[in-house]
Amino acid sequence: MMSIVMKKIQKYTAASLAALLIVLFSWFPIYGQAEADNTKRPKNVILMIGDGMGISQLSSAYYFPDKKDADREPSFSRFKYIGLVKTSSGREVVTQSPAAATALATGYKTYNSAVGVDLDTVVRENIVEILSRKGYMTGVIATSYVTDATPAG
Repeated sequence: MMSIVMKKIQKYTAASLAALLIVLFSWFPIYGQAEADNTKRPKNVILMIGDGMGISQLSSAYYFPDKKDADREPSFSRFKYIGLVKTSSGREVVTQSPAAATALATGYKTYNSAVGVDLDTVVRENIVEILSRKGYMTGVIATSYVTDATPAG
């Protein structure tokens, strides 16, 4: 039986991953334009991960607004770009948080329990490392431990 703490960790991990999807895919088109133009470079890139936030949760935010603010749309509706990514494990049917976080952070699928490596255990550069190399200041902030699966991904 799973402990209450583990259930909370899974809940926060899932919400963080979903937020990452939204922010990650709202950022890529902007960054691609900056690369092509070379004169326009985003000043800041903020990547948020909403663990467990998928299409169902996003739809619910639109269909069931807060009664006080029924005429307001969710904040993320202001994003110019929104995308989806499949973060399933490279080998297993059920994906664990470390494998999903690695897929989001590096663009490579991995096996369950692995963080930061691909299916062949090759260490892959993550988005923080890529942005640091390109001259951006980077940091990681988490509502859980930074070494938990999602932030560590």
